[in-house]
Amino acid sequence: MSDPAAATPPMPRLAFLGRVLMLLVYPVATVGIGLLVIYRVDQAQELVQAYLDEGEGSSHVLLHLLAHAMWGLSAWYCARVLLGKRFPVDMLGACTGTGFARNVVTWLPRLLAVAATLPTALFFIGERKFVAGAMWLVWTLALFGFLVMRRSLPWLREGVARSYEQRGCEQWPHFDRMPLRGWALMAVLGLTPWLVMAGVLADLPAITRWLGAPAVLLLALTGWTVFGSMALVYLPLSRGRSSLAWLPLLLLVVFSPFNDNHVTGQRADLAGETGEPPAVAADFDAWQAQRVREGRGGEPIYLVAMSGGASRAAYWGAWALATLDDDARARGRSFAP
Repeated sequence: MSDPAAATPPMPRLAFLGRVLMLLVYPVATVGIGLLVIYRVDQAQELVQAYLDEGEGSSHVLLHLLAHAMWGLSAWYCARVLLGKRFPVDMLGACTGTGFARNVVTWLPRLLAVAATLPTALFFIGERKFVAGAMWLVWTLALFGFLVMRRSLPWLREGVARSYEQRGCEQWPHFDRMPLRGWALMAVLGLTPWLVMAGVLADLPAITRWLGAPAVLLLALTGWTVFGSMALVYLPLSRGRSSLAWLPLLLLVVFSPFNDNHVTGQRADLAGETGEPPAVAADFDAWQAQRVREGRGGEPIYLVAMSGGASRAAYWGAWALATLDDDARARGRSFAP
């Protein structure tokens, strides 16, 4: 194989960084989208808060941490593999700054792993959930330390030295074949989300109750990171063909008009039943009469209205009512604060 870096002039630093980000489109995009959803979508934050309310050492919180760990590892390893593989056609080329190129290739995968977990630690600490925040922070520091020091570990140093080699005009070491342990790690990271998806298709309520919605979301991002990086980028480029990273976007554009799940029923057999509206006033009068017969007619009645999506209204409405009831009972009153 010829050395393409010797045949093309080096490119500016920003152009080189742009090519790196294009090659790592799936690790970068899934980390970015995940952070956007988790920290900018209220429903996602409320789901996390709901599980924290169970206890910071609950099974849902621990499974959330495990899913976060897999997400961060997938972002790091997929980025590292794509940047280290010696493809038949060089997708990056040479950079005018050799040190800059080496730093980008070395540190960007590590930063992706940290970016997937550190904001959650800071979020929990900001919410005064110090136990959960400490758990995430310890994991983040342990992962970062491992990624930085792994080549100093005896059981990894020899394998890395044997796999990676810097040739000719290459600005950082590359590998020709990914080692077996690399494929094993990729299999664990890639197959776990598919097993969860199979469970979701078989019994959605049971799986989501067991894992928790935040963990399911993070495992889905893990699956997309591995599938997109390996099946759509790594394998085609390894065979000297073009990347297929664009394929999901094309499928989204083509099939999204046929996947509208918010259309109301329009068939005749789906028409709603017609009839008189429920007699709310009569039901209320009957219920109040029963309260009077039971000697509870003098107790106050509260009418509560909640707005928002079903899960948000149910969770926060129940939380607000429970808080009012707890405060009232703490003051020695029944129902009325």
